[in-house]
Amino acid sequence: EKGTITFGKTQWVGDGTASIKIETSETGYTLQYQKNSYEGSWTDITSGETISNLNHGDTVYARLWDGTNGSEYASASITDGIAPEVEISTSNLTSNSVTLNVTASDTQSGLATSGTYAYYLGDELKATNETNSYTFTGLADGTGYTLKVIVTDKAGKTTKKSTTVTTATV
Repeated sequence: EKGTITFGKTQWVGDGTASIKIETSETGYTLQYQKNSYEGSWTDITSGETISNLNHGDTVYARLWDGTNGSEYASASITDGIAPEVEISTSNLTSNSVTLNVTASDTQSGLATSGTYAYYLGDELKATNETNSYTFTGLADGTGYTLKVIVTDKAGKTTKKSTTVTTATV
């Protein structure tokens, strides 16, 4: 038997985890859920209860239970719907080097824990790391360069920002 189960909107907590509310208008049944599986043990919850500590890519399954049989399950996927927000600036511009500074945030799944920042000089990858600044060295004096950064979040979404600079002339 299929009952009425509804999921609320995914709420991102700010620490890279999310929560979602599960409700039913059915009475006389127990509402149950599982995370990332619909086989095995189900957890009883009250209608309107919120499931927490969810991550991008998780799926929450819910069903109604009459004490003997379970209904068909409903499900909701937890997805990070936004790419990181990124701002860049430069500092320490000399005749042969410049530092690219990055301010990045992601209010849903959060920034990646490795390979967060990829720094490019033109189209050449110079470094991939977790540091929010990078100093480009070995540049020619009085020359224009395009500096790029690609920032990745835990969901694999990326944002690219670039700027142009001209090194000082000696």
